[in-house]
Amino acid sequence: MGDRILLVDDDQSVVRALLRHIRRDYDVHVAYDGKMALEVMEQHCFAVVLSDLRMPGMSGAEFIEQAQRKWPDTQYLVLTGNQESDEDPPTDAQFSGVREILRKPCTMQVLRTAIEAACAAYTESASQQVLAGDVQPTTEYEC
Repeated sequence: MGDRILLVDDDQSVVRALLRHIRRDYDVHVAYDGKMALEVMEQHCFAVVLSDLRMPGMSGAEFIEQAQRKWPDTQYLVLTGNQESDEDPPTDAQFSGVREILRKPCTMQVLRTAIEAACAAYTESASQQVLAGDVQPTTEYEC
């Protein structure tokens, strides 16, 4: 099993589609809103979080902002479909610390490439921390 990934999206059909394509290669967990995602992150460490922006209750942007404060080494990807709305689409500048903003619909190849790059960045960051003596090497996911 590969790196641990958290999918955060209130649309169950989107979650099912994403799971079909990535669950063979990654240890995938799911949360259907930002509050649930924060609770799941308290229980498990994640290499990558892939979050929708528009969700009931806590928005994806609010969730990511809170999560980044507590888990800064996790790599964050945004998957958004709001380009059809009247709101301005998100920009990279709005999300410091977000690795990439993906627009729905995006191909599974684009998504896989983004996840692979984020996992590699997470692994590189963890390796650098071990080399610097900041953390002890481990085979488990520890936050």
